[in-house]
Amino acid sequence: MALNPSGAISLGGPISGESINLENAQPATATVSLNDAAVRSLAGPAFATPATQIQMPTDFYGKSNLFTFTLAAGTDVNLRSAAISAGWPGSGAVQANINPGTTIQSSSTGGYALTINGAWPGGVTVVNSGTIVGRGGAGGTAVPGVGVPGGSGGTAILVSVPVTINNASGTISGGGGGGGAGGPRSTRGGNFGGGGGGGGNGFGTQGSGQPAGFSGAPGAPGGLLNGGGGGGGGSSFTFAGSGGSGGSNANSGNPGSGSDNVGGGGGGGGGNALSGNPLVTFPSLGTIYGPRV
Repeated sequence: MALNPSGAISLGGPISGESINLENAQPATATVSLNDAAVRSLAGPAFATPATQIQMPTDFYGKSNLFTFTLAAGTDVNLRSAAISAGWPGSGAVQANINPGTTIQSSSTGGYALTINGAWPGGVTVVNSGTIVGRGGAGGTAVPGVGVPGGSGGTAILVSVPVTINNASGTISGGGGGGGAGGPRSTRGGNFGGGGGGGGNGFGTQGSGQPAGFSGAPGAPGGLLNGGGGGGGGSSFTFAGSGGSGGSNANSGNPGSGSDNVGGGGGGGGGNALSGNPLVTFPSLGTIYGPRV
């Protein structure tokens, strides 16, 4: 919070809004002077050097040690690196704002759309009004002899330090699971099942159909909020199974249908919304798809 706009201001002490030590995330009784770099920084750029005299208390009225910046759309974003790039000096509280219409996503199911780690001496808050999504699982690829399952969706946020996330008007979602490939007809060459659809949330890749005669069709890629459809199975004298559609909003993908003698692949599991939940304070949960673990 900011210092009071009027009244008493003190270098130390236990009163929030009055104590410069508390505003600078220091203990109330810590040794402090007007010439400390952190104190001068709080007063403002005009007081960066001891050559400029600070007037107590007026030069501190309304001053805040909170560094606020806007987090742009991106992939595999590290919050601390983004804050430093935006000008945060590495001390003091930080608030990162994600605006409406902004999407932050991961490039793989083994990674994270947003990682919050490292040192935050004054604490860190994320105000999310956009969309943070894990990667969708890949759809199962049609192959001879077996129905291949879809891949699991990825996790949206990894947290390893205490953080406050206000998600009142935002969306956090794990990736949807990929759809399973259709079961092939094993007694006829080329009668392969359709590819599974890609998982939603993070544009999961689709499963491909076999490039052979009477081949199954590829599934469709997943979109930001929906899973892709499964591809149709190949046919000649007999029919192969169709691929399952990908899961939306951190849901599991759908299994592929079987042929008359080979089962379709299972759907991949949906991803987690968050890993590191015990470290997170949520003033408002907003819209969250997937487990918080």
